[in-house]
Amino acid sequence: MPFAADMSSLSFFTACDYSTRVGTMALWRSIRAIYPQAPFYVITECPILQNSGMLQRAGIRVVPPLGFDLDAVPVAKRVYYLRYAMGNVPGEYLVYIDADAVLLGVPEGLLSVPQGKYGAVMESDFFVGEQFANARPALDIIESQFCPSNQPCINSGVIAAWRSAWITLGGEMTAQVKRVPRLLDYALHDQGMFMLALLSSGLLAPLPRECNVYYKDWRGNDKAIIHFWGSSKPWMHNSLRPLRRYPAFRRWLGYSRLRDHSDVRQSFVELGCRFYDRVRPVLRGLRKWVAAPRTGAGCSGLDSREERS
Repeated sequence: MPFAADMSSLSFFTACDYSTRVGTMALWRSIRAIYPQAPFYVITECPILQNSGMLQRAGIRVVPPLGFDLDAVPVAKRVYYLRYAMGNVPGEYLVYIDADAVLLGVPEGLLSVPQGKYGAVMESDFFVGEQFANARPALDIIESQFCPSNQPCINSGVIAAWRSAWITLGGEMTAQVKRVPRLLDYALHDQGMFMLALLSSGLLAPLPRECNVYYKDWRGNDKAIIHFWGSSKPWMHNSLRPLRRYPAFRRWLGYSRLRDHSDVRQSFVELGCRFYDRVRPVLRGLRKWVAAPRTGAGCSGLDSREERS
């Protein structure tokens, strides 16, 4: 069943903790630019965000997790599994997007996942076995009960599905965690467990690449979701912002604001980085100009000793 023209059934949501609050605000602005009326929800267990005036003033609805048994998940990994606890997110067609991503435009297929299916992008260089700690017991469980460990894996940074499918997914993930609890201990994030649940159910509807584009691979497509997966995030200031050389970073920056950095010190650091972002091309051009060989009247550009020889 294709997505209905009535946008009232559409909701976007993300899951975050305090460390990704800046990315959450940028994601919200990118969605609002396309769907001003579409509700945007944040699932979090962070008390600061649950009472955040910044989120409330923006009209972002903060909801507690519901529908997935988080008690079985180690504390350090809980934030990755919040997306499956979407029971408090209203709407009939729900689109989850990671807080380190922005929506530039609506890619084909994002809003047309069939009933009962889960839309996600399959990664040719992500493998199921890599989503778990490199331990033989984990690979033995995967290969004996699910699939080859070199099975390509999905990217769970963007998931689209009808509400009924999301509820089924939460139940399947809960059952899987209880069925093979040791596997959860080996899981690095949620993607491996999600992929195994999809393999068990056979309900994956692969989305096109544009629905989850790695920031280094973005080539200017305006109907895409740019995803900054990995250890470097666009709001970080380590090494004076290593992502600045990528066009995707400059696009993300258009959705970010200084006030999103609620910490005063971080706001000033961000201001300095933005100033440097602007003057850096000028400084680079100046360095090239200074280093360039000079030619002038009476000078052929050759070393004067060579001219005299």
